[in-house]
Amino acid sequence: MKKKVKETGIVLSEDTGDMAYHVEVRKSFWNKVRYGAAATAFTLVFIALMVGVNLIVGMAAARFDLEWDMTDEKVFTVSEQSLNFLGKLDHDVELIVLDGDENYWRSQTTADQVGVVDKGAAFSPLRYIVETMDSYDEASEHVTVHYVNQLYNPGFFKDRNNLPVTDDLGDDPVIIVYSPDTGRYRYIRKSLFEDVQYIALENRLNAGIRYTTNPDMQKIAVISGHGEDALAYFKEVMTDDGYSVDVINLPDVASIPEEYQLLVISNPTRMYSDDDIDKIDKFLSNNELEGKSMLVFADLDFCALEGDKLRPYLEEWGIKLEDQCIYDPENSQAIGLSNAGYAKPPMFKVNYSDEAASMTGILSTGNYSLRLELGKTRALTKLFEEQKNISVYSLLTTYETSFSRDQVASGDDLVSVKKQEGDLSGPFDVGLLSLRRRYDNLDSFGTSVAVFGSTSLVDDYFISNVASDSQATQEYVAQLVHFTVAQSSDVYDHIPTVSLLSDVLQIETDGQITAVWAITAAVIPALFMLVGFVIWRRRKHL
Repeated sequence: MKKKVKETGIVLSEDTGDMAYHVEVRKSFWNKVRYGAAATAFTLVFIALMVGVNLIVGMAAARFDLEWDMTDEKVFTVSEQSLNFLGKLDHDVELIVLDGDENYWRSQTTADQVGVVDKGAAFSPLRYIVETMDSYDEASEHVTVHYVNQLYNPGFFKDRNNLPVTDDLGDDPVIIVYSPDTGRYRYIRKSLFEDVQYIALENRLNAGIRYTTNPDMQKIAVISGHGEDALAYFKEVMTDDGYSVDVINLPDVASIPEEYQLLVISNPTRMYSDDDIDKIDKFLSNNELEGKSMLVFADLDFCALEGDKLRPYLEEWGIKLEDQCIYDPENSQAIGLSNAGYAKPPMFKVNYSDEAASMTGILSTGNYSLRLELGKTRALTKLFEEQKNISVYSLLTTYETSFSRDQVASGDDLVSVKKQEGDLSGPFDVGLLSLRRRYDNLDSFGTSVAVFGSTSLVDDYFISNVASDSQATQEYVAQLVHFTVAQSSDVYDHIPTVSLLSDVLQIETDGQITAVWAITAAVIPALFMLVGFVIWRRRKHL
């Protein structure tokens, strides 16, 4: 019998070799069947699993919010204040976005749109709008969101009492807040989104909803007629918080209407007359019912003319304006440029008074330091603690390292001013609150007058936080206003502005576009094809 030697070195008979060969063939065949069946089964199971997951996720998405806000700043997360407000809403409201929703979803960053201030990488305000609209729609059954192009669907607005889609201010509306219950409406304009670092959309939406559903808006009067500051940004912030803000030229009116809850006076440069003070006093007295308030901001540019009646009137409330300037080198920072490139004035840090915290519970915060302009801030003197039914409380104080003297020329280095003999030592009060109470059985009604030795709290630079170094100002002023109007009625929650600046991926050059296309359209598919080819080759030789 012939022998057959295989490469293994084992000597087999010819018959034995044939049998082994057939065994190997059968083994290879069944291996291919087994691996092929396994691959087919795995593919079918995978497809079934994906279909099942897709169905489950689709059903869950219909019942639950499955979106996650992965931004560090939680840009697309609606605040708790707004959720609580919407949860109590009992009137129907329509949020009408004046364009098709596809234009909003298409925009991811500011590189996709025009009309915004370029400060670097930022999420698109258009995308922020649509995300916020979705959140409001989900938060209340009384909120309905519409995306309507007024050119293609004019009937939509005709059906709503010919709702106008343009205003008289020369600023295009982006969103209209409309209540079918009252027929009232309010615009949210394009200018709100021009600066991506300070967007108060939630505040503006809440204010619009309050305005359209609640006829009893809280009203603030900014006094003019004596060279007072215009307070443009302060009025904007108060409007965002849901207040109605008007300017009243005090000498031109016979009296201040009772519909206002708060008066604001900032740095008059001309004298107040006896007639002006009589109007203010009658307003605050409110026919002896109390419940009104006034804020006065007075730095060293405040009217110093002899015969001015506003200063002595404030002293009747226990608050005196001193004429010396406060300095504090240890808590000051020099004039210069901020990280954002804005010119900033010299400023110094002040303290939140424990007295105010124990009284109001809201007028102090440890989140950010509150700063005032250096070289223009005056000290205040508390003339009494208690007198009749008036109590005086400290709101803001300087640190013990502060001192005061006659105002130094603005050209001098204000940060390095040294204390000299004859200077008065701190700390000083720079914010005082005088509270007059009336009691009716167990009920208490208060009239408050708050005075500050600086206008920084309502100055456009500080309250807008334009240079990112006055973060606490807007929050403090908003809380102060809320507390003062709370003497007569409910107040509104203030929601800080949102910054859309973020570390988003930007594709700006043709080379970057080509590279991204090559990776997604060629490199990644080629890698999958290579892996598939290697697996196919291995299985072919099983």
